[in-house]
This record gives sequence, C-alpha cells and structure tokens, in this order.
Amino acid sequence: MPPDGAPVILLHNVQLLRGEGHSPERADVLLQGSSLALMAAAGSRQPGPAEQLVDAGGWLLAPCLTDPHSRLDDPCAGVADDLQRLARTAIRGGYGTVGLLPNARPWRDRPEQFALQWPEPLELLLWGGFSRRGEGQLFSDHEALLEAGACGLSEGEDCPSASLMMQGLRLLSSRPRPVPLALAPLRRSLDQGGWVREGVDGLRNGLPLDPPASELLPLMELLTAQAQLQPASATSLRLLNMSTAPGVALLQAHRPTVQASVHWWQLVADSSSISQPWDSWRIRPSLGTPADREALIAAAAAGVITAAAVHHRAIDGEDQLLPTAERPVGLAGYAQVLPLLWDQLLNQRSWSLHQLWSLLSFGPRRFLGMDPETLEPGTRRWLLFDPDATWRLTAAALGTDAGNLPLRGTTLRGRVIATGLAATPWIPLSCGN
Repeated sequence: MPPDGAPVILLHNVQLLRGEGHSPERADVLLQGSSLALMAAAGSRQPGPAEQLVDAGGWLLAPCLTDPHSRLDDPCAGVADDLQRLARTAIRGGYGTVGLLPNARPWRDRPEQFALQWPEPLELLLWGGFSRRGEGQLFSDHEALLEAGACGLSEGEDCPSASLMMQGLRLLSSRPRPVPLALAPLRRSLDQGGWVREGVDGLRNGLPLDPPASELLPLMELLTAQAQLQPASATSLRLLNMSTAPGVALLQAHRPTVQASVHWWQLVADSSSISQPWDSWRIRPSLGTPADREALIAAAAAGVITAAAVHHRAIDGEDQLLPTAERPVGLAGYAQVLPLLWDQLLNQRSWSLHQLWSLLSFGPRRFLGMDPETLEPGTRRWLLFDPDATWRLTAAALGTDAGNLPLRGTTLRGRVIATGLAATPWIPLSCGN
C-alpha cells in the first residue's frame, strides 16, 4: 500500500511509459511530493536516508490522460457539477486535460465566456461555438473567440447545415495555422427519438430505435465537404463520437484521413447489455449494437479512431429520477474509464499498453491541436495505476455527486492510486470503498 504523507518516495521496479515513441520499461522513479524528480533503470538506485522505498512492480507510471470533449452545463453555479467539482472528478481518473464543448448555459459563443481556468498543472481547454447560439444558421465571431483563447470551434452534439459547414471549413483551413473544427456526424432530426441503434436487442426490449442514417447522412456531408477542400481542411476537421459500423467503414475508406473520437462507453457496452439498471444510461449518439461496438474497437486499434472521449456530463439526482424519455442524456465520471478500458482492451483483446495510451492520452491531445506528452523530470502531469486494485464504484470514489454514474455500486478492478495533478498525490484508499 502507498505510504501516507511520505514526502519523498522511491518507486522500485515500476512499469514506466515515458511517452509516445517509447517502449514500456522497468524503472526506479523518485517522487518528491507531487513532482516526478528522477527516472533511472530498475535496480540502479538505492533509497537515500529521507526516501521511502515502495515496491511498485505491479504498477504503471505514465503520462496523464486527456479528455478531448465533455460538457459542463453551468461552470459556476451548477447543481450537479461545476468547475471545481469537475476538476476533482477528472483528477480521480488521472485526467490532466479536459476540453469543454460550447454546450452550456448560455451557449459559449462570446469572448467574455473564456475566462474559465484551472490551477496548474491541470489544463482546461474551451471549444468555442461554431454558430451563434448553437442554432446552426449564422457564424459566431470566430476570430474573437480564437483570440479569447478557444482551442477550436464546435457545434456540440449536432451537425450544422451543409452550406454553413462548407463555409466554416473553408475559412478555418485557410488560416496560417488551421483551427480544429469539431463536428458531430449526428442529425437529431433523423434519430426518430431513438435510445439505441436499430437491432434485435432494441426490438426485443421494446426501446425506441435510432437508425444508422442519423450518423451516415451527416457523415457523408462532412467527408464530402472535406474532400472538396483538401488537403488543408483535413488538418482542421475533427469528428465527434463515431458510433456505428457503417460510419466506421465510410471513415476508413476516406482519404485523406480525418481525426475522429468515440464515446468511451461505446467501447464497453452495447445494446445486448441493456437490462435493469443499464437501461437508465442513455448517451448521445445512441448506444450501438454488438456489431457497432466491434467495429469501433477495431477502428480504434487500427488508428482510424484516434481518441476516446469521456464526454462527461453530470446530472443531478432529481433529474435522474425523471422518466427515461424526459431525462437529460449523458454519463458522468472519470475514475472508471481507465479500469474498464484496461480490462476490455488489454486484458480481453490483448491490446498493447501503447495502443491504449494512444487512445486515451496521445491521440486526444492531437485532437485538441496539442503535442503528446512525455514524462520529464520536474513534471506533475503523471499518474500511477494499479491494475489489480479493487474498489467499489460510488459517488465518493469518483469525486462527484452526479446521479448518472454507470455501474454505480459495482466492484471494479484497476485504479489510479496517485497522480501529480493533486497537491497530495496519493488518492486515499477510502475513496474507493
């Protein structure tokens, strides 16, 4: 177990992933408080008189994770979530960077809305509204939003009209440094109010069905627009939350390649899992069929999908009690993402550690227009993961009061036990009980 309050710790024989392009290695790593002070070959360093030796042979030390897009409806006075609680929740999961979509009250399309910040070493990035008020009809003041600090522009969870999309891509890709434009291949006017994708499982459970056309038609528009403006537009366009096997096939065949994300829950669950209490968990785009999930996982393994997004959206307990059709859509929580994907992708599908970190850290940073991180002495942007630690998924463990926590009350294996993102790096074990 990690020591309580130890200021200087020598992690012996820890598995170390320094960054992209580095192979995992065994190392001795010195932590001074929240800072990574030294990395050396395993067994090459003896602990000093003020250092506490910890056998870390079963643990992983790696760069912190990045969430390319999530939602925070009310950053300052939210009932279920606010800026401070979001930071606490992200830290519990080892996430050091979070990008917030413009979906908020009010819609983030004015420069004065970009004053939100987190204390270092956390990074809070804000997507600016692509259109005014998110209505998809008129441009917001793109130049003003970018000057105010927007990491890029987005229309949130719906796709704008084809003409507005084409104009926007042309303008943003013509800049000296192309600006990320994150658009969802999703047209809610075509989803028929569906909760899950069309398939036998949805039919068997009597759930409203969402046809693949709600993704395919806007996706074809996006890829056609990008192809007409290539090559510069390929560096600007980002596709949010791919969700269907036909959509993946279309994306895989498209050239040049376009960066795309997937909601992490689509890699863990599918419509065959729907039963009580799983039918309480609705996401947008709709939860896919088993074939959709297999296609998404294969695309992520091949690098066709480049980033897994948490797409966190906290809902308060009262809203969670509403009938499913009236309840706000979304899932909350960060701490369960790495353990569940570790199990699904590394344990069950033999992914490499580098593949997983590409999906959760390196790729998401590129999605945001940033360089992948590499661990260097002095950094606080590290996490320590114990793949064998067991813990109970509760609101306290996740650091959130949200009512929409998937798998609440279940026991998970794998946990971020420490991170330099927090002033006190060791996450108390009591938080996982």
